[in-house]
Amino acid sequence: MMKKNFTISLIALIMSVIFCNANAQSKNASYERGYAPDIEVGATVVTDLGKMPSFSTTHGYNFGNGLFVGGGTGMAFSKWDRNGIKNRITVPVYADIKYSFMNKLASPFVELKAGGVFDCSAVGIGYMLRPTIGVDVWKFSLNLGIDIQNCTYGTPMFTGTGDNRADYTYSGMSKAMFGNTGLYFGLSFNF
Repeated sequence: MMKKNFTISLIALIMSVIFCNANAQSKNASYERGYAPDIEVGATVVTDLGKMPSFSTTHGYNFGNGLFVGGGTGMAFSKWDRNGIKNRITVPVYADIKYSFMNKLASPFVELKAGGVFDCSAVGIGYMLRPTIGVDVWKFSLNLGIDIQNCTYGTPMFTGTGDNRADYTYSGMSKAMFGNTGLYFGLSFNF
């Protein structure tokens, strides 16, 4: 009987320690002061292009009051045809500022990522801007926003007349631009 009571007491003690520890860790990660990395997977939905999946990593500093400032990079994929390349890979490099409103298990937040983007496949360079709103739930963040990207490309120019391609000569490069704006959905894990 004594062993049974001891076992039940030990299990109750372990469960209470686990429960208390879970409650202590259930606060918002944005309110823990110090270095704060995260990884994010997402997709931008653009009417003409469909879904463009992406992933990124951001590293920065939590000030302990819900404010995060940092920067990051990632990769995005699309099927838009540019310079004869159908499957494009773009690499954004951005600054990130985020504010989480409450130190609770679930808290709304606003975030802005802004920076440059390089199209590795079709050799273009441009900018990106992504304002989002969302909710932090423990160490996870769900966000919804607008993804704006614009790239400039060098496009070969040919001059000449006639229907025969041999009648045309290369005359240099011209600028061509591509921009897409779409609805962004993301899920990140905050370490």
